Amino acid sequence: MIDSGWTPFLRPQAEIWNGLDLPARLVILAALGGWGSSKTTAIARALCKLTALNPKTSKYGQTHPLSVVMSPTNKILRSATMRAIEKVVPRGALRRVRGTPHNDWLWANGHLTVFWSAEAEFEGTDLVGLVVDEVSHRIYQDSDRWMNMVARVRDPLSPRMAILVAGLPEQGWVRDTFEIRDDSKSRVTVLSGMEDNLYLPLESIEAYRANCPAGQEDFFLKGRWRMPEHAVYSQFNSAVHVTADELERGKLTHAAVDFGEKSHILVYQESRAFKGGAPLIGEKGLLFGEEIHLEKQDSVAQAAALRKLASERGWVIGAGSIIDCDPTGVSEQKKPFTDAFPGARVIQTQRGDRYNEIEDGIRVTQRALMDSTGVSRVRFSRRLMGRKHGVIDAIQSYRRNPQTQKPIKDNLRDHAADCFRYSCARQLPETTAGWSTVPR
Repeated sequence: MIDSGWTPFLRPQAEIWNGLDLPARLVILAALGGWGSSKTTAIARALCKLTALNPKTSKYGQTHPLSVVMSPTNKILRSATMRAIEKVVPRGALRRVRGTPHNDWLWANGHLTVFWSAEAEFEGTDLVGLVVDEVSHRIYQDSDRWMNMVARVRDPLSPRMAILVAGLPEQGWVRDTFEIRDDSKSRVTVLSGMEDNLYLPLESIEAYRANCPAGQEDFFLKGRWRMPEHAVYSQFNSAVHVTADELERGKLTHAAVDFGEKSHILVYQESRAFKGGAPLIGEKGLLFGEEIHLEKQDSVAQAAALRKLASERGWVIGAGSIIDCDPTGVSEQKKPFTDAFPGARVIQTQRGDRYNEIEDGIRVTQRALMDSTGVSRVRFSRRLMGRKHGVIDAIQSYRRNPQTQKPIKDNLRDHAADCFRYSCARQLPETTAGWSTVPR
């Protein structure tokens, strides 16, 4: 931008700015970071570049190339997002600014930017760009809202389209959606902290440090992915545990089943353990590749659903397969799986069995995710990411009550978490003896 009056670019700002030069016609650029990390400034500057790349031409007729700036609520939109972007816009870049009810800016080149709350309806619009502030807010994750928003960035007349995102680097949906795992030609995600912001006043830095919750320094001050508070499975890291690998046709396949009003089936095959991204020869691991979530269906319907899916995918569930069933289920619930998969071992853990206790199973499962030497024994196919009430959602959401320290059951995701625990406890038991107390 000429004569913008901007201070020189910080590293995260430059990476987001340069992301608009990627070869793809539609790019997704995410500036994620902690307090004072300049993430909103990064996307505000990128918005200025995007509007310059998309001027009004005769092809638009009476309409304008359109971009939308969105915040979770009207209050955040007016008090924070609009003000932050306003500070960045170069003098003379805007021809017209309108407040309520229009809430739009007409740029000097004929581009139109509208400011909306995520609470508003968002249908039937073709956009050049979408700017999403405070993306870690849960409103973006409800009722497929995010997918609907992305689908709107589709202006056929635009030479360059972009989705620009700013927010906190939260574990869970934000990390699953914006963490880059390959050489992407259309996406950039930048993590930054206040240490990256050379323009932050010393007084602000000291105030941030003084008010940062203990144990959350990496998240709030350094802009690293947040480890969930009171998380049961804090070892999970989507960059480590999620893979493009799929379950193989014709290969022996296993399953774990949890009964109930909201039942779940988790399907997996044996694989190799790995360390630092490299498979370990001779070290057993598991690859979880599919799941079935059913509501208000009995075990007959569960068994039928698994059999149908196995047939479609070419999995071998029979002699040598293990189907681990909910230990609280009755024999009538187990029987449909015995009938549907002759030769498979349909097992229920009984009281007194090793790892029947939840905490014992959790300990083994934690070790399967990552042991003290950095070895991981479980991976998840990428297709499982973003599944509502699925196993990855469950692992990332599973928490302990801060007072009692007992795992919290929500009767939504814990069915998938139980299936995961059954599988790890059965297939990946500890190889060393546990401690015992000997009376003197």
